[in-house]
Formats: sequence, structure tokens, C-alpha cells
Amino acid sequence: MDSVKKKCSTYDSENSGGFFKVSSDLKQFGENQNKYNSMLAEKIEELESRISALEAEQKQNKELFKRLANELVSLKADTDRLKLTAKLNTNTIDRLVKATDISGEESPKEDN
Repeated sequence: MDSVKKKCSTYDSENSGGFFKVSSDLKQFGENQNKYNSMLAEKIEELESRISALEAEQKQNKELFKRLANELVSLKADTDRLKLTAKLNTNTIDRLVKATDISGEESPKEDN
């Protein structure tokens, strides 16, 4: 891509000679226009570099969010597995308690 400064130059003092004399007002206008265009070109280049930096940051953030989403899916699966294990363990403990209660009631008492 050509430099923005080169594209913005509107007045060339070296090639201004010829059959007609350029009035000093027109020459001053051309120089002022070149200064203004140069300033705008610098701002445009600055904005382009900032846009590039923001695009790189956005790409990096997108990758980070993808990794975080994958981690959340993994964490949810682990949490669901732990909930199921806890529920199964609780049910097993309840059955064991009931079984010991039933077996305790059925066994003869030896305290006579």
C-alpha cells in the first residue's frame, strides 16, 4: 500500500514552473494544503496502527474466550459427575443405614 502522505500531496513546488507564474497566494495555499494533508496522513497512519493493534488484541481475546469456554464445559462435566457421585453415595449410605436398622430389629436380644 502506498504511503498516505504521498497520496495527499497536492502541490509540488519543484514542478510549479512553466509558462504561467503561480501567485504567491496560490503557492501559500498549496503549501498550507500540503501541511494539512500531511497532518491528516499522520493521523490516518496512527489510526491504522491502532486498528491493527486492536484487531490483534481482539483475536487474542477471542482465543482466550474459546479456551475459557472449553474449560467451563469441562468444569461443568466434572461438577455433574461429582453431584452424581455424591447422590449415589448418599443413596448407598441410606440403604446401608436402613439395612442395619432392619438387621438390628430382627436379631434376637441377648440382654436377658
